[in-house]
Amino acid sequence: MLTADQIIFMVNKSALELFQSKEEELLGKHCWEIGHSTDEPVPMCPFLKMHKSLHREKMELQVRDMTFEVTVDPIFDKDNNFIGAVHIIRNITELKNIERLLIENQEKYRLITEHLPDIVLIHSGEKILYANNALLKRMGIKSLEEIKDIPIINFVHPDYRDVVQERIKRIIVNKEIVESMEEKFILPSGEIIDVDVRGVLERCVALSNIV
Repeated sequence: MLTADQIIFMVNKSALELFQSKEEELLGKHCWEIGHSTDEPVPMCPFLKMHKSLHREKMELQVRDMTFEVTVDPIFDKDNNFIGAVHIIRNITELKNIERLLIENQEKYRLITEHLPDIVLIHSGEKILYANNALLKRMGIKSLEEIKDIPIINFVHPDYRDVVQERIKRIIVNKEIVESMEEKFILPSGEIIDVDVRGVLERCVALSNIV
């Protein structure tokens, strides 16, 4: 915890472990001396922003191969005068690594599906989220924008609409992973194609490929 002048007056055990210091080595020091080893606040200091806004401010700080989230909340006295701040430093390295891997995998899977010879269609409920190049080409359209506002059920052959709506309900309401099923889809041109549809729980996703 800091005074209005950014002087440390209270630390917890986690702070001592983080900075590998004893309590007496931190108390009475300016936070920038401990956190940044500088003689003055750093330009992006969230305390300075918070001092102006009088609201929570935060930033991400990269230290070698670790990433920290720095959060600063103002402290007020009974007359609502600003008197200091609660300064929290949280190690989010693992979270950032997971985030990076998810982004990398998302791009990898996108690149894979873009070049699959089979059609791939992903929808959430009845809203179309994604269609790969093979499907767009088969439908005779240039981009997802041309079909994204059309309910997925409109592309399902009338003979299969009841069962498709029931499958969607099972996924959304009952959180089931539905079995593979052969259906018929109607393309904008009126052509009817056979597809094999698989539903998975995460987003009511259906992957459809030409049989």
